[in-house]
Amino acid sequence: MEVFLHNLKVADERNWAEQKAGGSAIHGITKFSDLSQEEFAAFYLKSDVTMKTNAAEKGFVKANATETLVDWAGILTTPVKDQGY
Repeated sequence: MEVFLHNLKVADERNWAEQKAGGSAIHGITKFSDLSQEEFAAFYLKSDVTMKTNAAEKGFVKANATETLVDWAGILTTPVKDQGY
């Protein structure tokens, strides 16, 4: 319960700072709210550095210099996932 209350306090502080800065982000309770940062890292951040690739091997998309506004939705993006509580 202590970790959850701490994370709730952090969310409240972030909401206050976001509102003060004129932003629109809203921080709240998620399915991870009862995990400490250490627990979250131990359970969910299990990257395999042996699978790391060289950035030069990846392709990059060049923007069209004549367009000032590009809607990337559905072109090079995927829908938002796992936003449930």
